[in-house]
Amino acid sequence: MSESLTATGTPVMLLVRRGLIALTVVSMLSTAFELAAERHWNGVEQLVPWLALAVLVAATTLHLFFGERSTTITRCSL
Repeated sequence: MSESLTATGTPVMLLVRRGLIALTVVSMLSTAFELAAERHWNGVEQLVPWLALAVLVAATTLHLFFGERSTTITRCSL
């Protein structure tokens, strides 16, 4: 099976993956800014989005540092 290449010779799936990671990072940064701007930490209920953001940051960091192996590492640590 042949893989489509862009003009620079980079596989399309690699470009899509990098674009999705960049979109995820921008979304995390904007969410953190929004929560901080609204001082969203005055109760247990308001800490839930911060916890979800921390989990997303941890998952993205695992993916960035370990690539395809991050799923296996996460499964082993649970």
